[in-house]
Amino acid sequence: MKKKRFSLSSIYRKLETIFLQIYHNWKSYIIKICILFLTIYMLLMFNLNLNIIPYINKVNLQIPLLNTPLGKKINLFYILIHVLSIIPIIVICKLFFKPIKYEEKDEQLVKALMPKTSDDKIKGLAPKTIVMYPNPNNKNNEFWLIYKNSKKTDEFINNQELIQNFLDKKYVKGVRPHASNKVLINLSKLDPSNPETINWNDKFLISYKAGSPKFNLGINNFDEPYIWNTKKLIHEKLGGSTGAGKSIVQKSICYQALRQNCELFIYDGKKIDYTGIWKRLKNCTIVNSIIGFQNMVKMVYEIHLNRTDELKFPCYNIDSFNKFKNPVQPRKHIFLVLEEAADVFDIDVKSLSKEAKEEYLDCIERLKEIARKGRATGVHLCINSQRLSADIIPPQINSNLKFKFCGFADDILSKIILENTDAHDLLKDGIAGMFVDGNHNVVQVFNIDSEIEPVILKPFEITRKTMSDIHRRYDIGDDELEIDGDKLVNEYVEEKEAEDPNYFKVRKDK
Repeated sequence: MKKKRFSLSSIYRKLETIFLQIYHNWKSYIIKICILFLTIYMLLMFNLNLNIIPYINKVNLQIPLLNTPLGKKINLFYILIHVLSIIPIIVICKLFFKPIKYEEKDEQLVKALMPKTSDDKIKGLAPKTIVMYPNPNNKNNEFWLIYKNSKKTDEFINNQELIQNFLDKKYVKGVRPHASNKVLINLSKLDPSNPETINWNDKFLISYKAGSPKFNLGINNFDEPYIWNTKKLIHEKLGGSTGAGKSIVQKSICYQALRQNCELFIYDGKKIDYTGIWKRLKNCTIVNSIIGFQNMVKMVYEIHLNRTDELKFPCYNIDSFNKFKNPVQPRKHIFLVLEEAADVFDIDVKSLSKEAKEEYLDCIERLKEIARKGRATGVHLCINSQRLSADIIPPQINSNLKFKFCGFADDILSKIILENTDAHDLLKDGIAGMFVDGNHNVVQVFNIDSEIEPVILKPFEITRKTMSDIHRRYDIGDDELEIDGDKLVNEYVEEKEAEDPNYFKVRKDK
């Protein structure tokens, strides 16, 4: 075995390893250092007060050879105690300040990644060093920081199985570039493709004061919170096969939207997901029919137009409008949710009557304008489906659905939702609650089941004791309050159109 040559880069990486250990475990290091200093202090006090030990000066262990040059007698027993006092300090340092395990498995890793490479080429291609330190987001996992040398990041990302086989009883949960010359690998002791369920807890909520909402949807493949920032990605496209957990994700978004003072308009054609307490919530309108959906879109479009007229310099969006104008009633962000969007978009228009066809096409035009201009007026589209075809969503809408999220699916549906096959390649079929976005991030979403729903939605519930006149007008429940959303939106639109037939007319772009 050849002796390793000394190099400044190897010293630098070893120092970086120690730094990472201290950086990610600084709390425990403070305790350890305090214990070390306390031990040193106690031993120092003990050594300075040896004379209090009975008969210690009578122990005749003198060193005659040193007595003359030093000009005094030296007790060998004193020296022995001083030396022994150092041992506890050394033991504590060994136990508390072990350096991180530092291995240079460069050549072995290249053999795993590139099994056909000759031994001569391996030395030049090998990533320089592997540094390990605990994952700060999950203490059961650990990070490997690899100096990749001449290898490309994609070679690590596309060869996760080879790395996993090389690792022995550990799973590669995530791989991503780290600075210009490194790759960060998250290693897990448990199989990340079939994780334990994470039930929703309000501690996951993001602190919200004002501005565009942000939603914490789950844990990504580096055990970090996965955030949907609606300021950057305004509209959502959510897909996946049956049982993937689309409704769980959407309900998580809707609940967090209510917590961030947003208003919900939901179309639930299946009449399954948004029932019970969802039918009696403040700031939440739920419809179940296509006619109800079209009229609900008119209501949202009306709000969109009114806000468009309000936005003048220096208010380019409702966030700046709320900030500079400081209205008595701040403008709320609105989420228009389409559960099973294929029911809306996959309609045989030719079979409709002339009036119904015109009404339907106007509805689609309204959705197109909201998709294009909703960023300014604070109107967000959330389009969900498990049976979309490539041409079903109008291109003007589809191109604006920037936040893409998909559960397990076949490669065709994955391409429709994500424009790649990640939902088929990276997710196991039948494992609910695992999603992937358009940037190859695998996310385990938080679970909101039927037992959690009534508890977390209770603060937004309307009761018959607190209901307003409009709620009383559309109450169709027997034992409990239930608002008929279809009747509400239909009557609202009829009243407005009775006053002005062109009230909800689609505004054409100039």
